[in-house]
Amino acid sequence: MNQDYLVRIANGLSPVAEYAVLVVTLFIVTLVRPFLSEKITRLRKKLMRSFTESLEIRSKINDILFELMINYEANRVCLFEYSNSEKSIAGISFEFINITAERCDRHTASIMHEFQKMPVAAFSDQLLGIIKSSGINMIDVNTASEDTAYSLRSYGMTGAVNLRITNKIEDGVVTLFYSGENPKYPDPQDVFSIKAKLYELHHLMARLKH
Repeated sequence: MNQDYLVRIANGLSPVAEYAVLVVTLFIVTLVRPFLSEKITRLRKKLMRSFTESLEIRSKINDILFELMINYEANRVCLFEYSNSEKSIAGISFEFINITAERCDRHTASIMHEFQKMPVAAFSDQLLGIIKSSGINMIDVNTASEDTAYSLRSYGMTGAVNLRITNKIEDGVVTLFYSGENPKYPDPQDVFSIKAKLYELHHLMARLKH
């Protein structure tokens, strides 16, 4: 008997047994392959469907922001959300603030690409002001703090209106930015119509996270 045969015997498998195992394995693979292929195809379609649905939701979010910008005569509107590293995690202090959606009029440049993973600490005063407000926080360069006024002017803005999306600041903020000398801020009677739009926006944002 040659050495290979002795090794097989030592391992408990004869050449016949090895061949039988190979045949059975090939038979199982032949049976399972169509099933796995179908599973992979379904998963791929599900992922594509999820991506398409995500794009549709984001498009609706953009529509709401555009509507707010037009209705309240703003020059730019941004959706601010918070994150830890790559994902928001409930119960852990947020470290970054990001613009996740934005609409601008034709005379105003986008700043969305500049506001990604910005340290929350840099906006602590503004965020505290929003928290202490009744849900609508108005800022004008003529009455704002020196730092806030400088920040607005550096982006060509003369005023802003911060809108909490819900009663919880961590659910995000929509900010309307104004560049004119005499910006027309929303009136107190606009609160209910604004909140209706913010409720619709919050519902869409929740769908993105599930």
